[in-house]
Amino acid sequence: MVRGRQHIPEFMSDILSLFFQSADPSAEKQRVQQAAECCRNILKDVNQEVRETENLRRLHDYQRRLDVSNLRQSTDQAVVDFKNIDLTQRQMVHEGPLIWRLTKEKAIDVHVLLLDDILVLMQKVDDKMVLKCHSKNSVGGSMLCPVIRLGSLLARDVATDRKAFFVLFQTTTGAQIYELVAQTVSERRSWCEKILNTQNALKQLKPSMLGRNSLVPPATNMPLSPT
Repeated sequence: MVRGRQHIPEFMSDILSLFFQSADPSAEKQRVQQAAECCRNILKDVNQEVRETENLRRLHDYQRRLDVSNLRQSTDQAVVDFKNIDLTQRQMVHEGPLIWRLTKEKAIDVHVLLLDDILVLMQKVDDKMVLKCHSKNSVGGSMLCPVIRLGSLLARDVATDRKAFFVLFQTTTGAQIYELVAQTVSERRSWCEKILNTQNALKQLKPSMLGRNSLVPPATNMPLSPT
């Protein structure tokens, strides 16, 4: 497979060279142009298949290492739904490290998976990828689930930190606010763009899962970062 992929661009280059060497706009030239376009499409399909295969392999690895013991202790309905989560039944869109900022004094390094219908915040502990609920209050309070449904999620910039963005998630008990921090401004923009694009794709494929009525309305006064 790899060797085949390596030869396709060379083959396309040879075809295009022959095409541009000829100044005669003949039917043969049009056929060569069509063949070159077919090669581009084949290469695009092969690359997409390779990406999806690699993403599935990574999801199987994460699933094997996944620790959901903390979720299984919760009785919160928003958490209960993910006690037996299977990452391999979804498609990976994007992944990468972020900081989950809970308070000014408390922040957690997480590896985040953007899947086709959920956002997953995993903590790496030894060889495990742990899903753990957290509270913004030191004395308890509502717990934030590390798995967030995209259908009722909004991403908003943090006015006081260009690398950070809020994720607002509506539950039956009210709005939950997550603050995530990227390593760079461009990474923050990339995350927000990919989340929006994935939501739009989900809306087209599964409109019933979006729960439009549960979306948090755009806020004029967004909460400031605790820092």
